[in-house]
Amino acid sequence: MEQLLNHVSQSPNLYTIDRYPSFLSEKYAAKLVEMYALAIADYLKEKVGRNHYQEVCRYLRK
Repeated sequence: MEQLLNHVSQSPNLYTIDRYPSFLSEKYAAKLVEMYALAIADYLKEKVGRNHYQEVCRYLRK
C-alpha cells in the first residue's frame, strides 16, 4: 500500500487520486485528504464555471 501511496503522490491530480481511495483510505486517510485538498486547489486554478464547481463538490463530499 505504501508503494501505491507513493505512486499516487507523484501525480496528485483528482483523477489519479480518485482511482484508489478504497485502497488508501483505511491506512492513509489523512494523507488522502491532504492530496485531495491540493488537487482540488490546483484544479480550481485552471477551471472556472458551474460544471467545474459541481465536479469539485463531488470530490469534497468524498
